[in-house]
Amino acid sequence: MYEIEKNIPLPTSRKGVVHVGGFASKFPIREMVIGDSFFIPFTKVVCSKQGLRGQIGNMARGFGKKTAIRTMESNGADGFRVWRIE
Repeated sequence: MYEIEKNIPLPTSRKGVVHVGGFASKFPIREMVIGDSFFIPFTKVVCSKQGLRGQIGNMARGFGKKTAIRTMESNGADGFRVWRIE
């Protein structure tokens, strides 16, 4: 399971950013409140990066929520950070 983190600032918008608003899954989107985020290291990604972005977006939309996804580094690992924005 992925840990929800608070007070991680959302970087400014840039190319490749996905703003999307899912069904139950291993990602904690349903439990998130606006401003929460979680990190997915690329070492745990078993599909394409674009496929993962789509999966997260579909989940969020299914719960009536919106997310923002950025590619970044956390604790020395590259991956996606997902924020709940609405």
